[in-house]
Amino acid sequence: MALEIAREKQINVQRPNRDFLLEIKSGKFAYDTLLAQANFIDVGSMQFFNAF
Repeated sequence: MALEIAREKQINVQRPNRDFLLEIKSGKFAYDTLLAQANFIDVGSMQFFNAF
């Protein structure tokens, strides 16, 4: 969401990935899987912010 705010200068309340977020909430994914995804996204975010 931080990357969206930086790119679009707004907060999107209606999430385009709603179903995925609900699956996370229901426990469909292992913690390690989610952590790996978060780390991957974090690297991309850092590259975006370092470009400025």
